[in-house]
Amino acid sequence: MIDDLITRLCSTLDDDNSETRLLTCQVLSKIFFLVGDRLHRDHRLYNMYPELLKRLDDSSDEVRIAAIETFSAYFGCLCKEYEVALYRAHLEQIFKGLLLHMDDPQEEVQRAVLGITIVMQINACFLC
Repeated sequence: MIDDLITRLCSTLDDDNSETRLLTCQVLSKIFFLVGDRLHRDHRLYNMYPELLKRLDDSSDEVRIAAIETFSAYFGCLCKEYEVALYRAHLEQIFKGLLLHMDDPQEEVQRAVLGITIVMQINACFLC
């Protein structure tokens, strides 16, 4: 059931309504938190992050911040068995996508990006 749910949710990340995009980010965060590292085992995470990165350029600042917060839950899905060397390109792509927004005109977005990059660094040390 989770497969179908996540597939449908990812498709709503591009919805025309900003409220739908916002709620999708929030629901994905909850799913990542609840399902955790079980998502890592089937490579579904690697199909999701490009869609989340697109939301960092959303017209709604609220959606942009929610997408950044979703990445925090996303990183919680990476388990101790996560092979950093094997999936380094994915992590680098996410990190680059987030760092582009460190000079965002909205200070709240900058703070959110800073917070998630710290989480990324802590998780990277934990995974190594």
